[in-house]
Amino acid sequence: MNDPIDTGLATSFITVRSAGNFGGYMRPEVVIPKGTMTRQEAIANIGNLLGGMMGQRLMGIKDDSGWSNDIERARELAERAVTTYGLTDKALTLPVQNGKVLTTHPIVQAEIQKLLAEGEEYAKQRLAEKWPLFGLVAKELIQKGHLDKTRFNELEQLAQTQPHRDRTLHQLTRCQKLLSHLH
Repeated sequence: MNDPIDTGLATSFITVRSAGNFGGYMRPEVVIPKGTMTRQEAIANIGNLLGGMMGQRLMGIKDDSGWSNDIERARELAERAVTTYGLTDKALTLPVQNGKVLTTHPIVQAEIQKLLAEGEEYAKQRLAEKWPLFGLVAKELIQKGHLDKTRFNELEQLAQTQPHRDRTLHQLTRCQKLLSHLH
């Protein structure tokens, strides 16, 4: 669901095998070096972190604790984006004490929640756009357990072909219906 144009990162490796405290994971690689973070990059990165959970919801699977690390990381990123980088229209009016933004203040929390909601919306849109690819990736991961960058790129190309897109049209329609219920 990652878009390298938005995040500067491309998929390098995907696995369903656990490593350390993580279940399956995706390892990114930098393809477009970024300087200072923009609001759109923050939203895209938050969306990427929440994408697995949103995809699980779209499949009708109830939330579980498996996404807690990603949710925590998304929240931390949203907090940094608001309090450190000032990626909000209210940056100059946020309450400050001793030179630091008061993260627990209701105005700050509302801005953090707004950024998280925008990240969720980004995830939903990307899931709808890339639904055919996710079916191919899921099938491959079930069969092999992991994907490298080359195979992922091949699947991206296949997902864009007309015959494959036609076969997954009913899945995309289902996804969009489910998306409308998540609003």
